[in-house]
Amino acid sequence: CMCMIILFRCFLLFFFFLMIRRPPRSTLFPYTTLFRSNKNDCHRYFLFCHPGEYNNYLVDSQNFIRVADNSPKYSIRELFTLSSKMRRFKLDLFYAPHYVTPFFRPCKTVVTIHDVIHLLFPEYLPSKVAYYYARFMLMFAARSARKVITVSESSKKDILSHLRVPPEKVVVIYNAVDEKFKPMKERRFSKLLSINFQINGDYILYVGNLMRHKNVVGL
Repeated sequence: CMCMIILFRCFLLFFFFLMIRRPPRSTLFPYTTLFRSNKNDCHRYFLFCHPGEYNNYLVDSQNFIRVADNSPKYSIRELFTLSSKMRRFKLDLFYAPHYVTPFFRPCKTVVTIHDVIHLLFPEYLPSKVAYYYARFMLMFAARSARKVITVSESSKKDILSHLRVPPEKVVVIYNAVDEKFKPMKERRFSKLLSINFQINGDYILYVGNLMRHKNVVGL
């Protein structure tokens, strides 16, 4: 039975290698992530990040070790290099902030699935192959992980409906902001908008990317 599973996974890897074109990178606003741990924390955390985004990941303790990974996003290479690094650093737990996870993992996994937008609106994907790729990777990530984190009850409902995992496996953790972001007095805020951005009337603030399913044109 185990041999059949391994052969099936190898077939899928070969299929994706022949058929899938890596989607172009979406346009994202730059961001910085700060990692901090409790002073009594004795664990070590390895942050796998692309060299071009290396400085976006700030650490304030020796518990965090940044590890450069050159593999392109959504690529076959990424699936193998991450798996190799898991073994090299002898991880106890692998956390994936996105649903593309390696097939062969030597440790437990927790994955974040923000939504299943590719399954809800497949017309926005570049091809049918991209749809089947997203569908397979979403299902594989959700079913093989120990826990699935998502950002809203609505997304949890979609995950349960389309990926068919037990409700107790999906945990909702809402997105948070840094403590430095606080409400401002309206008069001061209006003045800053006028001085820094020359905005003196009503406006719409959009902080997402420019992919079609975001409905930026509608905004």
